[in-house]
Amino acid sequence: MRTINWVRMLMLALIMACFMGVPTSNAYATCSTGDAKCTDFACLAKGMKNNTTPGVLTNITNYLKTSVAPATQKLFQAFTSSAAYKKSVYAAVTLMLLIYAASFMIGVTQASFGEVFKRLFKIGLIFSLISPTGWAFFNDVVVKFFNNGTDELIGIVMSISTGSASTTSPFLQLDGIGNFFLSPDMIVAVMASMMASGPYGLGMGMIMGMAVFGMITLLFNALRNYAMSFVLRMLLLGVAPIFIIFLLFEKTKGLFTAWLNALINLSLQPILYFAFL
Repeated sequence: MRTINWVRMLMLALIMACFMGVPTSNAYATCSTGDAKCTDFACLAKGMKNNTTPGVLTNITNYLKTSVAPATQKLFQAFTSSAAYKKSVYAAVTLMLLIYAASFMIGVTQASFGEVFKRLFKIGLIFSLISPTGWAFFNDVVVKFFNNGTDELIGIVMSISTGSASTTSPFLQLDGIGNFFLSPDMIVAVMASMMASGPYGLGMGMIMGMAVFGMITLLFNALRNYAMSFVLRMLLLGVAPIFIIFLLFEKTKGLFTAWLNALINLSLQPILYFAFL
């Protein structure tokens, strides 16, 4: 890592030396600012900002979603439809009621509407999940909240920076950025500046090349961050029937809280990364 940093510093020093010691090149003296013949970057930048055509990044994320979502549903229903799991739920609910009744009889716990309602709410929530329509309820309330909510917040973040929001995929604007940096115009500009415009062009071409490589790396990291957080989030949602039972007891409620905090953390990671991007 230190060697790479020293190489980058040496390259920048050589570029600065070229800038300081070589006369200004007039290779583009005949090209006035704003001339349509000089470059199409203005049109490319406008297309990047208003991109509505799915690209590689959007197609990869859509394929990932269509592949992982059915697996999450199968994992969730494998628990809720299991006879052994249902017996465990009934046993846990019965044990919770017995502990509460015993605590009330010996005077440890006071009977109140709030305590009774809280326990009834937990029991109703658990039994709604193991019902035949449990996945539909869980998917509409929890899964869509974390998945669609994350994408909507990313869209809001992207709309602040680009001026246009996407309601279909958070990667539409990034597809436009990728098309801009990998466009033939950009590649030709980098290569031409390095070969046909003197030492100044060589230095600028090297800087542009480093910038393009850095931006492509950022886009790849954004895709990796989003994909990993999505897969891990869907895995946690698939094993939700296990952690929701921990709500019944005070001693195990911390496990449910840790599961919920992990979901929130995995949802915030791509949002914060896109905010930085």
